[in-house]
Amino acid sequence: MNNIAELPSAATSLAPRTLAEAMEFSKLVSQSGIVPKDYQGKPSNVLVAVQWGMELGLAPMQAMQNIAVINGRPSIWGDAMLAICQGHPEFEGMDEEVTEEGAKCTVKRRNRSPITQEFTKHDALTAGLLNKQGPWKQYPKRMMQMRARAFALRDAFADALKGIQMAEEVQDIPKERDMGDAQVVNSVDDLLGEKEQPKSEVTASPSKSDIDGCVKAFASIDVTTPMICAYASLQRVEDMSAEDLQKLRNAYVAITKNGKPLSDFFKVEKPEEDIDDAVMTVTEEQLVALINDADSIDSLDDIQALLDGLDNDEAKERVASMIGVRRSEFD
Repeated sequence: MNNIAELPSAATSLAPRTLAEAMEFSKLVSQSGIVPKDYQGKPSNVLVAVQWGMELGLAPMQAMQNIAVINGRPSIWGDAMLAICQGHPEFEGMDEEVTEEGAKCTVKRRNRSPITQEFTKHDALTAGLLNKQGPWKQYPKRMMQMRARAFALRDAFADALKGIQMAEEVQDIPKERDMGDAQVVNSVDDLLGEKEQPKSEVTASPSKSDIDGCVKAFASIDVTTPMICAYASLQRVEDMSAEDLQKLRNAYVAITKNGKPLSDFFKVEKPEEDIDDAVMTVTEEQLVALINDADSIDSLDDIQALLDGLDNDEAKERVASMIGVRRSEFD
């Protein structure tokens, strides 16, 4: 009843053979200072990694060294993935080509057609990876090589890898964000709210949904975020207090329900007619760096406005595509 997956014959005699042995082994190993930090003091993590390793053909210590938990998902480092495939009885060979412009990997499996996958500099740019802080900025050729290798090995040896992904790929997947419960909105008034909160319910910091609703409601009457900040004396809307939110709610009701002029509350700047219409010249690399550093939809909108500064249509398409990818991360 307590038997767990058997290790390959090459495994050492220290490998656990039953669930009880595996639990005792995990407890002892988690107390060691020479195992990766993800496993120190966490016997349950050790147990899961050992079981994953057994299913992939890795001995316990190899599993803890090569299985990484990233964003809550187990993955395996690229060299270990290659080692697993090389140990497969039908593995015949692998060829890799790596240049400044990309990487190509061809995997050969007995009695099957070779499988070739590639990952180019353009692919990295489209995915928002090029010039990203970390390994992509320091070792772009190696990272492109790992992407091409992962695609080819997973396609050729799905039976050996059993769906596990390469760690170098998983670490670039954005973290899942808890967006909270969906807000049911029937009108713009519902976004903002008209009723004054009782004094006892006023808090120092409104919720993000309240602030977002305020911004969206004012946007419907052509009041921008900078105008909101100027009226409430804020550096940014995220700094809004409950009192600021109530002040804005009162202004919105006065404008939309009581017919007060917009100018009574918000200063609307008229553009000067003699402003030079010259377009600022920018490079693709500059825009890529700005996109990677963008922390909001508004930032991406500002970058979008700089596209006309590129003198190459293909570069415009690449940057626009990259902006779309980043924009999806904030939606």
